Amino acid sequence: MSRELLQVLAQRPGCTGSGMYLQSLYRAASKASFDQAVVAAASQNNKYQDLGYLEREDFYPVLFESEELPCRIFGMSDVMPYESSRYCDMSRDEQQCWEAAFRTRTMEARQSLAWPVIITHHLWLLTAVTAEDFPDLPVLGICHGTGIRQLKKNPRFAERVKRGIARLDRIFAPNSFQKQEIGRLFDYPAEKITVTGLGYNKENFFFPDERELTERLEKKEAEIIYAGKLSLSKGVISLLRACELISELDFQLTLIGSGQGREKKKITRLAERVSYPVKLTGQLEQQKVGQLLRQADLFCLPSFYEGFALVLLEALASGLRVVSSELPGVRKWLPERIRQSSVVEFVGLPELKNVDQPLEDQLPGYEAELAAALKKQLVQRRKLDYIQDEDYRSAVKSLSWEGVFKRLQSHFPRR
Repeated sequence: MSRELLQVLAQRPGCTGSGMYLQSLYRAASKASFDQAVVAAASQNNKYQDLGYLEREDFYPVLFESEELPCRIFGMSDVMPYESSRYCDMSRDEQQCWEAAFRTRTMEARQSLAWPVIITHHLWLLTAVTAEDFPDLPVLGICHGTGIRQLKKNPRFAERVKRGIARLDRIFAPNSFQKQEIGRLFDYPAEKITVTGLGYNKENFFFPDERELTERLEKKEAEIIYAGKLSLSKGVISLLRACELISELDFQLTLIGSGQGREKKKITRLAERVSYPVKLTGQLEQQKVGQLLRQADLFCLPSFYEGFALVLLEALASGLRVVSSELPGVRKWLPERIRQSSVVEFVGLPELKNVDQPLEDQLPGYEAELAAALKKQLVQRRKLDYIQDEDYRSAVKSLSWEGVFKRLQSHFPRR
């Protein structure tokens, strides 16, 4: 079995769920004594700002806002937590330069290893290019959901993407719903799609200790917390409105994360006008996010679309009650012990248009249901017996990154 791993990502290796996924696999592979290289996007002005767990000598950045690539990084979502460009606006000249830049750096990274397994993130353009460029190596793709969304929103890239995806040796999907979507949209063989689930970092996200639990029980004001991009597709506006519907309760809302442009401004303005206290922290390191989660009472994931809901696992690992929109496939990949508990409350999604945009007339009903679920969980926020339940704790701990990497590694071919 190969003990070398090359990961490829068209975004910055931090700030987003796929970046955290890449870093977590890198760390798990390091513990398993793999030699590694990582190719990812970076800004010319600060190319090492997102290294996280990555060793500098293993990182091969593709530099944007540079002479070679004067454009901004192209994001897998229209709104990223950093300044970005959109694939729908990518010109043919930009696409050629973009492909050439990633091809050059990936070739350099590949030369640093003997016979690596290549894991490429997102079923989109870079994965297609990589699969075509390395026919002599095993190339495995990871679906983060947003590639599926891009395929639906930008059909002009569809033929190129599908042609490259067909060359992948295997695709890993976080849940059975996405497995079905991959097979249907990419016409990819079901027997070559493996459901791996997701994982959380046990060093940053863990159950609160006795002191932290006591502080949670003794504080008067409850805390609802959200972590993710400040964008409309994440449902942050609906979360703010839903909290207004239960503002007679004594609570604070904390929003962790950043956004860009008009969407962030709209969210910020509403946060300033609501009748309950709202704290905006901006982008934080994962260790700090874990600390804030353990201090809160209730986590809310109001998203209309998620590639994978990694932050939900991090909230569960931090001992929080959760309210989440009924994202496709999420409920099924939670262990049965968690599903049977009262810890997670799901709210049905409103009818959507363009993959991640709700119909306006559907929002009042969705927000009323979201408010009811938040209220239900706040009322029982001091019921923390599940945290002491060993079966529950074991179910949560089974969702760590070490388990995910072992499932991926079992499909690494032998040379």
